[in-house]
Amino acid sequence: MITEVGIENFKVFCKCKTFRLSNLNIFAGVNGRGKSTVFQSLLMLSQSIIKNGNIDELSINGSYVNLSQFEDALCSYGTDNIIRFSFKTDEPECENLNIGYEKDTPWKGKICELNINGKDYFSKNQSLTEDKSGAKPVLQAYNRDNINKIFSDFYYVSASRLGPTLYEENKEENIYNPLGNLGENRLSVLDSHKKAILEEVGLWFNKILGNSEFEIKDSESTLQLFMKNNSLMQRKAKSINMGFGYSYILSIIITILLAKKGSVIFIENPEAHLHPKAQAKLMEMICEYTTKEIQFMIETHSEHIVNSARLYSLQPEKTIINDNISVHFFDEDFNVSEIKIEKNGLIKNWPSGFFDLERQQLMEILQLSQKIK
Repeated sequence: MITEVGIENFKVFCKCKTFRLSNLNIFAGVNGRGKSTVFQSLLMLSQSIIKNGNIDELSINGSYVNLSQFEDALCSYGTDNIIRFSFKTDEPECENLNIGYEKDTPWKGKICELNINGKDYFSKNQSLTEDKSGAKPVLQAYNRDNINKIFSDFYYVSASRLGPTLYEENKEENIYNPLGNLGENRLSVLDSHKKAILEEVGLWFNKILGNSEFEIKDSESTLQLFMKNNSLMQRKAKSINMGFGYSYILSIIITILLAKKGSVIFIENPEAHLHPKAQAKLMEMICEYTTKEIQFMIETHSEHIVNSARLYSLQPEKTIINDNISVHFFDEDFNVSEIKIEKNGLIKNWPSGFFDLERQQLMEILQLSQKIK
C-alpha cells in the first residue's frame, strides 16, 4: 500500500506537498486547487508502465490521463524544470522512493533522479557514471519489477463516466483497468465475469438504489442494459429510460468487486447523479472493501461522502476505523489541510470552507426571515 505521496513542480504544486495516505483517502475542496493533480501523479506513473514497461520514461499522455505536453505539466512558476514525486510504501524493497523527470520530448519526460531506500541510482561516482568528457550521471541498474508492482494494479473511474446507453459493444477485456476510464466496457466485463460477480453486483445495486434490479441481454455483438426500480413495473426498462444514477453507479460497483487484493481504486465524484441516501449506501460498500486489502482514492464535492465515512468508522459491526481514513481539504488559497477524524468520529481542526456552507446558509435564512413581517 502507498502510505505517502509527495509532489513537487507538477501543475499547481511548485513546492513539495506531501499527502499522508491511508486505506481510504478522501480529497475534497474547491475546484481547480489540486485534487485531480494528486490522482494524476499516480496515474501517470501507472500509464508509463503500461506504455513503456517501466518508469524510466514519463508518459504525459496515455491510458489514464492526457495532459498535452511535458511543459504543460510543469508548475508555471517553479524554480527548475524537473517534476519530482516521492512515495512511502509498505513494500520493504521500496519503502522510500524518490523520482525526478526532465523533459525528453514535448510529450515525454526522462528519469533524471532516482533514490530507493536511501540509495541514489544516479550516483556521481565518476568511475561508474561519468565518462571522461564530463557527461551527466547515468541511471544505474535497479529492480524495475519492485517499482512496477506498486503502480500496476490501478483501477480508475472518471467523473465523466458513461451514463445510460441504448446498447454497448461487446469488447475484449483489457488487462489494465478493464472497465475503461469512462466505464465504456462495463457490460462486456460484467457479462464475461457474470458467474463470479453478477449476483453480488445485483445485491449492491439493489442495496444502494433501493428495490432495483438490472439485466443484461445479448444481441449478436452488442449488449443492452435493462432495469427496474419498483415492484409495479411489469418488465424492465432500457437504461436510457431510467435515471442517470442507475448507470453511473454500475461502473463503480463492478470495479470494486473486480479489483484484486493489493490494488488501488481511483473514483472521481462517486456522488454524481446520486441521492444523498444512495451516496451513503455507496460509501458503506467502499468502507467494507477498504478493509479487504484494497486502497481507495476518492475525489468528492459531497459532505455525505465524508460524513458517511465518519459514521461507518464509529459502528462496531464495521471493520473500518478512523485510523483507516485520511481526508485532505483544498481551500480557495491553494492551501491543503489534512482533516483528522478523531476516534469518536468528530473533527477538531474543521477549516473554514470545509462543508460549512449549509450552516452559513441556514443562518442567513434565519436572519432574513426575521426581517419579513
